[in-house]
Amino acid sequence: MRAHERSLGAVPRPLFLALALAITAQLVVGERRAEPDVSIAALPAPPSPAILHALAAGEASSLARLLMLLLQAFDYQPGVSVALRDL
Repeated sequence: MRAHERSLGAVPRPLFLALALAITAQLVVGERRAEPDVSIAALPAPPSPAILHALAAGEASSLARLLMLLLQAFDYQPGVSVALRDL
């Protein structure tokens, strides 16, 4: 063990109990979680060019990155990953 590391004996026992309870709670919540609704939703219509130009406020590259992220986020719908060409 390195000199600057503490041993596990230095950790208070209530902290181990809290960790065990947190892990147990995570497992219980994960087990009881409902299955996601698997359905493919169509991509919504894009905003008009006038609205996009107003939103860009002179930063067209930033708006393009934001729109790209929104499109990528839409690709990962709950329970299913849809190829962009299928949207």
